[in-house]
Amino acid sequence: MAEFRNGAPEVPAILVEHDLTFSLFQQLAENGGGEEGRRESERWLEYERRWLRDYEAVWTVSEEDRLAAIREGAHPGRTFAIPNGVDVLRFRPAETPAAAPEILLVGSFRHLPNILAFEQLRNEIMPRVWSVFPNAVARVVAGPDHEWFWRRLAGKRALGAGPGIEIHGFVEDLRPLYARASVVTAPLDVSAGTNIKVIEAMACGKAIVTTPAGCAGLGLRDGDEALIRGDWASFGGAVCDILSDAGMRAGLGRRARRVAERRFSWSAIQEDAYQSYLEVIGIQVSRARRGAAGD
Repeated sequence: MAEFRNGAPEVPAILVEHDLTFSLFQQLAENGGGEEGRRESERWLEYERRWLRDYEAVWTVSEEDRLAAIREGAHPGRTFAIPNGVDVLRFRPAETPAAAPEILLVGSFRHLPNILAFEQLRNEIMPRVWSVFPNAVARVVAGPDHEWFWRRLAGKRALGAGPGIEIHGFVEDLRPLYARASVVTAPLDVSAGTNIKVIEAMACGKAIVTTPAGCAGLGLRDGDEALIRGDWASFGGAVCDILSDAGMRAGLGRRARRVAERRFSWSAIQEDAYQSYLEVIGIQVSRARRGAAGD
């Protein structure tokens, strides 16, 4: 939507970078995307550089993204890190024990990194989990039209859910699935921005296993608010550790909930957002005064 800037050029405006898309394609290119991935990354970088410079202010969702946006041309004094937030009154800890351990993955298949994450869960993580917990269930929320997106983005690779994996399409309310989950996973090789699904799981007080990419920009600490693993053997082992230890599971969930309340609730982020609006209003006032002086 960046090009809507031209619709009202006289009105100060904020560009919200939910993620830096050029960063995502850089990661994809480095993870086997090849020459086409590199070209796509360069196209996105050129596009985003233009609009980063055309807006009075820029929002990113993490400090890491804020610094990256500044490096690519955003104004240092008017680029703000405003985190993604979650309604901590709506997403609350709740437990609905399932008949078997459930490992939850939330990620729409319209986004290629989520397809890659599902493949890692199916091929690398769950076999390790099943070797210890043979009745465990991987529950995957793949979003609307997930089979169509799978065919389009996964090529000839078969979806092949198989026994022990249940795939949902669009789910209007995820809270019952969070309540059933023993572990929430985010096995992402590549990612950009910050993952709202991880923040929601934190608000729900769930034990989370993720990769460094899956929790990038959230400032989580391994062993405190989540278990963060960089290889699939360790990832599968971390899931098994949580399933084996109710105390660990509860402790991770409590600490994750506290961080969600302290850093990602609407009340936690509203002041920084408000101050950024005041900054943009100040630009407008300054321009008006200069215009009046010129008259």
